[in-house]
Amino acid sequence: GLSNVFSEDLSIEELIKRFIDGFMETIKENPRVPMFLAHELSQGGKTVSRTFSAVIEQLPDIGPWKLLDLLKKARAEGQIYASVDPRQFLLTLVGSCLYFFFAEPIVNTIFVGPDAFDRDQFLEERKAAIYNTLLFGIKKHGDTLS
Repeated sequence: GLSNVFSEDLSIEELIKRFIDGFMETIKENPRVPMFLAHELSQGGKTVSRTFSAVIEQLPDIGPWKLLDLLKKARAEGQIYASVDPRQFLLTLVGSCLYFFFAEPIVNTIFVGPDAFDRDQFLEERKAAIYNTLLFGIKKHGDTLS
C-alpha cells in the first residue's frame, strides 16, 4: 500500500517507483474503487471530494501534499526540470495509474491474442511503463533511468 511510501528519505526516482507500485497495488486489492470513483464523479463528485479531504486530513504524511512537497524539493535541488509543475505531474501520475482499472475490459480485449491475457504480468509491465515514461519527462537530459 501507500502507507510506507513516504516513511523514508528516498530519491525522487525511488519515491515515484514506490508510489506507482503502492497506488496500483491498493487499487488492485480494492477493485471496486475505480467504478465507485467513476460513478461518484459522474454525479458531481461531492461525496468523493469530502471523503478524500477527510482521508488526507487524517493521513497528512501519505497524502498528495507530501508528494507535492517532495517534488517541489526535487525541483528546487535541480533533480528535475524547473518547468515541472508538481500538481500537473501528480495528476498525470495518478491518472496513468488509474486508467488501466477503468479501461480493463477494453485493454483485455485488445491484448488477448493466442495467449490468454495475464493481468498480473500486464500490471507489472504497466507500472514500469508509467515509471519510465513519467520519469523521463521530468529528469534532466543526460540522466540515466534505472
